[in-house]
Amino acid sequence: RDPDWLSALACSAILYLLWKPFSVYDMGFQLSFVTVAAFCLFLVPSRDVPEGPVRHWLNLAKETGWAGLVASVFSAPLVAYHFGRFSIVGVVANVLIAAVVPAIIVVSFVAHFVSFVWPAAGGAIMQWFVKSWIGYLYAVLDLMATPSWASVAVPEFNAYALVPLYVAAIVAWRVHVRRA
Repeated sequence: RDPDWLSALACSAILYLLWKPFSVYDMGFQLSFVTVAAFCLFLVPSRDVPEGPVRHWLNLAKETGWAGLVASVFSAPLVAYHFGRFSIVGVVANVLIAAVVPAIIVVSFVAHFVSFVWPAAGGAIMQWFVKSWIGYLYAVLDLMATPSWASVAVPEFNAYALVPLYVAAIVAWRVHVRRA
């Protein structure tokens, strides 16, 4: 049976809001849940494993690019509302960052658990691998955010203007039919 990601996301949002009800006004909560909802709606995991390493990496690059595009498009209205700017290079930045973030998370967890047994090794893993990848993230962010043309100013608007935008996005979604 395929997982029901939207129900899981809705359940986590409800539980989180029961714990911290005013988080609904928090920009981080809004961006996180809108972006993950967009992933749930518009990213369909591929069941076909491409043969050969080149096709595998091309497929992975395509899926990463699509995820970057989805994240950029669906977070853009909220970013424009909160910051008054719209990123032109967001898709490229998201793709460059998305390629490294899973590795940072996994290696950080490994370093954490290694540090219980051998603190020096856990620290070394964090110092050599995670710190260098975080440096890469900062370099991408500096490269993409520094140019004046990387984003454009957006006039201030009411938050209620976001409702028709996200309703239109939901209307654009097509139901994923589960395989029998």
